[in-house]
Amino acid sequence: MKESIAANTGVPLELLEFVERLRKMEELPGGGIPQCFDTAMPIVVARAPGRLDVLGGVAEYSGATLLSIPTREAVLVAVQALQGGNALRLVWLKQSGVSRAFEAPLAQMQPGGRLIAFDEARAWLNARPGSGWIAPVLGPMLAMLHQKELPFPGGVTIFIQSTLPEGSGAGEAPALGVAVLQALSVLLEIPLKGLDMARLVQSGTQQLTGAAQGLVEPLTASTGNEDELLAVKCQPGKVESAFRIPESLALWGITTGETTEAHEAQKLKVRIAAFMGYRIMAELSELPWKYSFDSSHAIVDDVRWHGYLANVSPLAYEAEFRKSLAESMGGRAFLDRYRANCDPCTKVDPEGNYPVRPATELPIYENARVKRFRSLIGLEPNEDNLSRMGELMHASHEHYRRCGLVSPGADTLVALSRAAGPARHLFGARLMGWGGGGTVLVLGRKTARAEEAVAAIVREFATAAGHTPHVFQGSSPGAEAVGFLRFRL
Repeated sequence: MKESIAANTGVPLELLEFVERLRKMEELPGGGIPQCFDTAMPIVVARAPGRLDVLGGVAEYSGATLLSIPTREAVLVAVQALQGGNALRLVWLKQSGVSRAFEAPLAQMQPGGRLIAFDEARAWLNARPGSGWIAPVLGPMLAMLHQKELPFPGGVTIFIQSTLPEGSGAGEAPALGVAVLQALSVLLEIPLKGLDMARLVQSGTQQLTGAAQGLVEPLTASTGNEDELLAVKCQPGKVESAFRIPESLALWGITTGETTEAHEAQKLKVRIAAFMGYRIMAELSELPWKYSFDSSHAIVDDVRWHGYLANVSPLAYEAEFRKSLAESMGGRAFLDRYRANCDPCTKVDPEGNYPVRPATELPIYENARVKRFRSLIGLEPNEDNLSRMGELMHASHEHYRRCGLVSPGADTLVALSRAAGPARHLFGARLMGWGGGGTVLVLGRKTARAEEAVAAIVREFATAAGHTPHVFQGSSPGAEAVGFLRFRL
């Protein structure tokens, strides 16, 4: 018997079409859908969108406010939990037609009859080369189960499809974690709000991988609304407001084809350098500090900025601190003078060299740019105000460049957008997210002239780069607003 039961009244056509695709699929590497799922048991389908970072980006870990909007593109999952099952199974059918598959015995998820701990799970995952792609699924699952003090739910089968381009920096991995939690929480009858899902995705992925994770991407994927900018103050994560983009404006995201992973080492350096700058400024301000319980980092008793560089005003920074910060600083010199950095997620390499001044300035000025952008977007969208918004985006891009976070493709796309300019109804462009390659965001009017200008940019870039970029356009609601669909094959 086929069954479809919507959990809310507004299940989008996208979920229904996904279910029909699942029912029609018969051939997959390693077996078709009937081999993946038990046809007698219910399956829950959920989706979560990606995110376009309008402004704020890499300043997230320094407490800035970030402006984000959900993408039209999304991750869709079908999840089934079987009490009598004996394995965790994942199948990811990529847009290219390539399929990834993973399977692990249930006993490995519950060694000795207890739920696997995060340090054990990390070692287990690291011992399986090529399996890192399951971390955005496994980490959030473990976080939820540990929080609720539940065992692994028997056998779990997860089928994944995504319309988000790989390496675009548009939040595919956090969206995947959110979608899986949405579906699994329904199957296990665990009530989860959007903020709950976002925090579980952030903490679970961070604990499993050992790498710092942001909250804004999963928060946008879970709580975002179609065509609304989400303003999140990352101290540590509070939605300040959500407001619709004016009808006359449009945002496009153009992928560079250069993956963000190519710049991981530089992104790590910039993060470390920002915390080095904060540590130096705290010392100059004579703020007391102590070692953490494990002596891994410094904890500052910060009554002035409450631990966040974004709370430093540009005027105060320029008057009190700028002259005291070197453009770059060696790790050994820093540790000899200041003994410990303030970031629990990273360590200063004594042999490394860090861009202290630009990395420290980025969150200070980026947070100010976000505040100005928010005020401008609420005004009449005339050419002067749009040009000012564009200037803020260009300044953000240039600051990324000072930090070594801009790729050649991103520079090319921003230059092409600026060359088109207001005459063709385009006003601003910047590399979004945490830098590297990924995607360039473009701001313009919602007009045929702007559409033609973006199409021309894509054609020119494709000719030079040898590949056609994906263009993000349009938006969609987050997982909480969409809900889920339950059915049987």
